[in-house]
Amino acid sequence: MTGNTTHAQEQDRQNLIGGARSHGRPVVALLTDTNLAVAQARNAARPDNLRVPTAAVEQQHSLLTAALPTLADEVDAVVHARDLPVLACSLLRLAEEDGDHEDLAEVRRVFGQAASLFEWNPADGGHRTRTFAAGGQEISVRWVDDGDPFDARFEARVPCATTPGCPGAAWTVVHSTADLARAHTGMPVDEVMCDCCDS
Repeated sequence: MTGNTTHAQEQDRQNLIGGARSHGRPVVALLTDTNLAVAQARNAARPDNLRVPTAAVEQQHSLLTAALPTLADEVDAVVHARDLPVLACSLLRLAEEDGDHEDLAEVRRVFGQAASLFEWNPADGGHRTRTFAAGGQEISVRWVDDGDPFDARFEARVPCATTPGCPGAAWTVVHSTADLARAHTGMPVDEVMCDCCDS
């Protein structure tokens, strides 16, 4: 059972919550941190037949803001949209897809459609680095080519596995989008090498 409206009124929420509980299902509230100015701007950009009065948007925002302190008492769990594993889900969803593009041929060969999340950063330490980003989350990847044609590779930046709190950059080899997803979620397939601890 899913509610896809704001449910700003407590009675509206209770009707939905009661229906879920009657079927023995857990109730989870998903929160988005959209401020009033952004909500009004999005509403103003909607087609005329879908736009609602600005006063209505303000009222809904006010009701929802007032409900936040006690919302956890109404449901089994409260999840903030900013905490959802958007990047990991995007990488896993794209792991089985493939594609090709002349500007990103090597990236697409290794990472498939996940190359659409990839943007080059300035050169870093002689390596070309890029960042996969989605939902405010990101993971950096660099292309390492030391002149050995059999050892050119992509590496993903991960926390140092040797020294807790180490500020150095640590890297693990990734051969696919699935490897990238595992690196992002703290389960790298290959060993982790730190520029500080392992140099």
